[in-house]
Amino acid sequence: MQKLHQEDETEGKAFLLFCDAEIAGEHKGNLYIVRGNVTITGNVQGNIYSYEGHITLGKGAQVIGGVYTILGSVQEASKITVTKDIHSLIPSFPLLLKILPLPQVIRETIELPRILVRLIHILLQLIVGFLIIFCSKDFVEQGNMILYNQHRQVIRDGGILWVMFAMITGLFALSLIGFPIAILFLLVIWLLTLIGEIIIGIYIGWQLEKRFSVQWSTYIHYLFGASILEIVKAIPIMGWIFIIIILPWISLGILGRSYINKKIYNKKFVDLPKEYQQDLYKTITAGVERKKGEEKL
Repeated sequence: MQKLHQEDETEGKAFLLFCDAEIAGEHKGNLYIVRGNVTITGNVQGNIYSYEGHITLGKGAQVIGGVYTILGSVQEASKITVTKDIHSLIPSFPLLLKILPLPQVIRETIELPRILVRLIHILLQLIVGFLIIFCSKDFVEQGNMILYNQHRQVIRDGGILWVMFAMITGLFALSLIGFPIAILFLLVIWLLTLIGEIIIGIYIGWQLEKRFSVQWSTYIHYLFGASILEIVKAIPIMGWIFIIIILPWISLGILGRSYINKKIYNKKFVDLPKEYQQDLYKTITAGVERKKGEEKL
């Protein structure tokens, strides 16, 4: 690993990425450290931010600011000066909830029993699903037909998009500055997965309808499909794999293929009602059946 040594006077924001450094002189400005070991025996006039790094404040070190680390550590010698806090953060879900400016209603909800919170989450998800179906019924039904008629393309396109999003999010997550962008990408994936999950639920309910030869509405399709998806999510280990990989994979594939069909190929699938299918079948085969009857005579 590269080793840097500073003993003069420097100024400005300094980014130390994947390297070790020693600050023996004077630096005016913030220090941003990513996965490196930094020893400070001089003077830093600014804040020090470290991600997965180790900071050593040597004897006589002066920091006119604060020292903040994420997934890192700080070692302090005697006779050091830090005008602000030395704060080491090891992210955890409870700690994140304390830091985030959440409304009091949400904080009280978090303290409820887990099964009750899960039921509330499922209920809200169903309400959101019904609203999206009501506002964009043609879109979700078209997604259902895409999953039925182009399942291979959905799996292929979804895999490409899932890997692409995962790589971009991972690259931004490695950078302290790009970490908010990684959070933004995760939020986008979550929203797209939510829409895709509605379409997947409709598809599952539609398949049940075909299997049992009954006539259901799109809302009933989604209700049955969403119930089955929630059961799968509750399975230990398999549920996490389903949530993190399978659901986003298929959802991105459906939405990607929907965009391609509309913008490039101008393709649209039509699912005729059963009575229309029967009438169309009789119309097409009427002459054939009559001809067969004449041959028998």
